[in-house]
Amino acid sequence: MKHFTRRVPFRALLVFGLRVLSTTPVLLQVQSDSSVTLSQGTESALVVWHDDCSSTEGWIVNTTFVENLVSQVQPEVSLLTDGDGLYSDTIPGLSVSTHGVQFFKRLDTPMTVSDDLNIKAEIQHIGTSGMYGTLGVILFDQFNNTVFKMGSTDSWASSECTAWVAYKEGENQTTQYNTLSDGWNGTVRMWYDRYNDSVKGYANGRIFTLASSGKFDSSREVHMVCIVFYAPQNHPYESDYVRDILVTSRTEVSKDTFRDAWHHDCSNTSAFARNESWPMPWLQGSNEWSITAGDLRSNGSVLSFGGIPSASGWHGPVFVHELEYPIALENLRNFTVKLAVDNTQAGDVGKVFVCLADSEGFAILKAYVGDAWSGSSKGHIFAEYEDVDLNAAQHGLIDVDDFTSFDGRMMFAYNLTTGLSCEVTGYGLTRLSKPTISELDREITHIVVMSARSSTITYMPCTIDDIYLEWQYGQSTDNPEDLGIGYLVLVSTGLASIGVIIVIIVVLVRKR
Repeated sequence: MKHFTRRVPFRALLVFGLRVLSTTPVLLQVQSDSSVTLSQGTESALVVWHDDCSSTEGWIVNTTFVENLVSQVQPEVSLLTDGDGLYSDTIPGLSVSTHGVQFFKRLDTPMTVSDDLNIKAEIQHIGTSGMYGTLGVILFDQFNNTVFKMGSTDSWASSECTAWVAYKEGENQTTQYNTLSDGWNGTVRMWYDRYNDSVKGYANGRIFTLASSGKFDSSREVHMVCIVFYAPQNHPYESDYVRDILVTSRTEVSKDTFRDAWHHDCSNTSAFARNESWPMPWLQGSNEWSITAGDLRSNGSVLSFGGIPSASGWHGPVFVHELEYPIALENLRNFTVKLAVDNTQAGDVGKVFVCLADSEGFAILKAYVGDAWSGSSKGHIFAEYEDVDLNAAQHGLIDVDDFTSFDGRMMFAYNLTTGLSCEVTGYGLTRLSKPTISELDREITHIVVMSARSSTITYMPCTIDDIYLEWQYGQSTDNPEDLGIGYLVLVSTGLASIGVIIVIIVVLVRKR
């Protein structure tokens, strides 16, 4: 079947029974023309450790540095906060090469590199002329050995400084730098890229491969997050600020769910209808886009666009699929799009969007790949969430020169605890936004695909290989009462030692 929907036409489901603790799947049939699957087993879930750096509470000074991070420890140096970020007190000068202080927190749950380990830190470098200092954010394993480390360093009397990322295993360390100048606010990030089995790093504008497949141990566990501040010799010290630290990974958890899905393998165009008047209030101003002629085509495996005429500004066709029934944002579990662009011709430009939208044409989630620069191979990949006021929680995962091609997946997911996230092939997982309670009721009604050409410039080939949408009703890893889905009443028989619990389950499903 090329594309399908499966509707769950029920308002309430009551289940009473005796549950033996096992991982045996159960299929519950509902009527003759529909079914829901109560899957009892394991599923990938996001594990999150986050510190917004607004308080020094919980950070412990470490009086013994490991792996010779500095020549001499100065535990008397205090950790301070301005309410928006952490920084160190003045580090007194010493004659040794490097000296300073380190603070740490232990993770509630150890995280394994191969479980899509990801760490992102927001850093502010002050950049006062003639001042020096280094800020590092480091992940340690259970043996206090460095796994990932990253940060900022100013060791020059000039305005030059660096953002850096490093992977270390044993005595081997790979470090990459992005040379900057003056003060800056930016992001340093490291992650495990499971598609290429490699460790990647992002240093405020540049992406690096720090460890390639077969050259590192992906089973290493991370147990501790550390912040280190240090100064060189007797040079005057100025502390940088760390404004936010986020560490995530995926793990297998037990989960009982009722799931539904819509899938299009892009082998034909029958799922989408041309729409010449689709409202696009989110494409205005500098992003204004006019709907024009153009075709949606399929070669039996991918969707592509053609026949877009010359016209002023950005322009192109819009094609829409209306879902059988609305899906609340809170119930979204997976929106995955596989996209490809060929940007080998520097003079070509083009854009392709795949969006989840509401009934008024407002985009909710957008997967975008494109090149808007004629004469270069500079490209963008954007994963965006837009709230009802058209504010985009935009994260440009790629914005570098010589972006000549992309062929991969963009996978969006919603989690009550962490909000919306997007994982992009080769670039790891990034948190986008945490919608407000009122925004969780927004209803996804349409899937929109569109592509654009600029003026008379040659159109860059863009294809869509696959679109998958999955949503969930019922018990989840989130709090069911918070989701408004239902509640569980658990009554212990006192026989827990033999693995038997009487469970009374009442699931009240809100009709969407």
